[in-house]
Amino acid sequence: MPQLHQSQFRHQPHRPDDQWRSLDAEQIYKARGFADAVYMAELARNVQQLGYDITRGPKGSFELAGYTREQIEAFSERCQDIERLKAERGITSARAAREIIVETRKAKRYSRCQVHEI
Repeated sequence: MPQLHQSQFRHQPHRPDDQWRSLDAEQIYKARGFADAVYMAELARNVQQLGYDITRGPKGSFELAGYTREQIEAFSERCQDIERLKAERGITSARAAREIIVETRKAKRYSRCQVHEI
């Protein structure tokens, strides 16, 4: 089951008066939790409008209702990779498991449409 991930933010907005302005990165960082909550709430609403039932999770997260944790993990290639590496390496500690989680994280890919140079 693919994980939805969205991480695009325009840092130098072009105003209607044809002026360019820069946003304060510190303020954007401070508002990240609020922005994430708004995004997830809107995404959940859209998923429900498509006719799917959802189960709410912590911090505004949600999953499609009607699936067990085992079913969700069975469709997660990354989860399978993590469990396989843990077994191969005999890892039982949470700290070592976190290192595998980071290790299995795929590098971000950007297309020309996603990256704008100003």
